[in-house]
Order: sequence, then structure tokens, then C-alpha cells
Amino acid sequence: MSLHPELEIARLLEDTSLNVKKVGETLLKRVGETKEPLDCSRTESYANFFLNTGQLSLLFRFCIHLLFNKQPVCWGELLEGLTILRMQLPLDKKDLIFELAKRESRIESLVKSHNLDAQEPRVVELREKIEKKRRAKREKRRTDLLQKFEILRNDHLLDECEQVLNELLRDTPKDPHLLRFQSELENSRASHIIANFRQKPLKKMSPNESEVLTFEEETTIRTLQGALLELTRGNPSCGYDFAILMLFLECPRQGLEILELTTEEFFRDWLRFELLCRASQYVDLMSESYILAQRYATDPETHFAVSYGRALALWGLGQRESAITALEGIVRIRPSYRSAHALLCNWKREIS
Repeated sequence: MSLHPELEIARLLEDTSLNVKKVGETLLKRVGETKEPLDCSRTESYANFFLNTGQLSLLFRFCIHLLFNKQPVCWGELLEGLTILRMQLPLDKKDLIFELAKRESRIESLVKSHNLDAQEPRVVELREKIEKKRRAKREKRRTDLLQKFEILRNDHLLDECEQVLNELLRDTPKDPHLLRFQSELENSRASHIIANFRQKPLKKMSPNESEVLTFEEETTIRTLQGALLELTRGNPSCGYDFAILMLFLECPRQGLEILELTTEEFFRDWLRFELLCRASQYVDLMSESYILAQRYATDPETHFAVSYGRALALWGLGQRESAITALEGIVRIRPSYRSAHALLCNWKREIS
């Protein structure tokens, strides 16, 4: 089951020999044949497909399979199916479902259904709490992207500015401030092209991609990441250690996803910085360096750490002269900084 679940369903639906019922039966058959545990994304996609196509018997069989195989159940979809059939569960059974969902860290799935609202006020409170948290997360993401956009715009990194702006516009395509930024960016790009049309463009360095993994390795990493994400949701304090584990396994991008769920702010900040370096996410690394420089300005080591990361980001984004200048500044102040000195020598050899 290497395909994304929504893509898998879409391809089955494109097959004219299969109707919706046969697609559902095919999915359930595949579930029974696979020996791997299903990740949350796949279980929810399948459950939603069964529910929204009216195949409630398949939905119930799917949930029973998950329950007997000790995998997290899609409680929200299951309760909605019972509601459609106008089936009312006894209060003790509803309490049991609530406890099971809590134990499996699947409360967010449970509260999607309104079946328990009348008898269980906790569900309503949790739904409001989760929705409030989601709104705060969306707002934080927007604030972070706007901050990143300002940093990149000040550094005249037009391509990276456009990427961030497109992310913002996907969420709010009619925002007048974003549309004004888009117009200004287009004007800046046009001016840049006119002013530099004779200058040979810098060749950007390709990110240091990891070795191409085999299918088995990708499957193992994906399964491990899914398990670690579930554990971290239940116990966020473990996320820091799990992110370090992914760093040691040379899976920095997966480590970043796990790290987002942790609560250890100071350690999380610097580990995130290291993971961004390893993952070659240079745009994020550049903006993170400015954030950390302000947040930990009182620590004298901060300057060297963020300058080193900023140099890596500049080099990765093709700004070679600026990257070398940044490293030279580090070496000039601290000649004993061996890693910076060695990297500077390598870069100078490469462009000579």
C-alpha cells in the first residue's frame, strides 16, 4: 500500500469495470491481505469513503478489523454510521468508546461525530478546544509565513519570496495585503531582470539529497514515523528523543514532523535548526536563523551558531559570495572554529 490512500481510491474509481461497491470491497480485501499496520491517514480515508458512499456494512467490518488487530479505530466515522441507522448506544457503551478513543489518542476522530453530544458534555468541550487549537495553529502558521516573507524580501531572495507568498495565498487568495505583496514582488522581479539581464546567473547548489531508498526501507521509515507520531501525540515530551532518533537514522524531514509535536521549547528550537540543516530546507533555515538570533540574543554562542546555519542556507540558495562572507566573519572572530574553517576552504576550492 505505497500509494497515498486518496490517490489509491481515485485510481480504483477511474477503473470503469468497478462500481463504488466493488471499489469498497477491493479496499477492504486489501486491508485484510496486508500485514502492515495502517497509518491514521489511510484508516480515515477508507472510513470516510465507506461512510460517504453509504457502505455502512463495509465501514463496520473495517472498524471490527481494526479493533481485532489492535489498531486505532475511526470512532467518529463509526458513530456517524450508527447515527445514520438511528441506533442509540447505551450510556456505558458510549463511555467505553470515549475511553478507548482516549487511550488510542483518537479523540480528534471521535469528536467529529455529534452522536455523543447529548449524553457526554466532555465531547462538546473537547471539540471546541480542538477547534480553538486548530485556529491558533493556522494563525501561527500565517504569522510565521509572513515573518519569513519579510526576511526573504529584505534579503532580495525573490524566488523564495514567491514560494512563501503562494503558500499564504492558498489559504486566503483574496487577502488585499497579500495581493499587494504579490504585485510588489512582480515589480521587483521585473526590475531585477532588467538590471541584471547581462549578468550570468549563479548556479544553485543542489540540496544534499539522501541516498535513494529501497521500497522496503521507505516502508520501514514510514511505519516507524507513523508509530512515533502517535506516541508523541499521547506524550509530547517524548517527541524530542524521537526526533533525535530520526536524525541519527538520517531522516531529518521525518524528524521535523515529529518535533512539531514536542513541548520542550529551548531544545526544540536548536534541534529544529539542526534538522533543517540536514534536510537542506534552506528557506526555512534562513528564516529560523533570524528568529533564533533574536530569541537567544543574550547567549554569546548564538551568533556563531546562527551565522554558520545562515551561511549554509545562503550557499544552498545559490548566494555563494554572501555565504563565504558569512563564514569568513565567523573564522575572523573565532579562528578555532574548525568546522567553519574547513567548510570555508572547501567552498573556496569549489569556486576557484
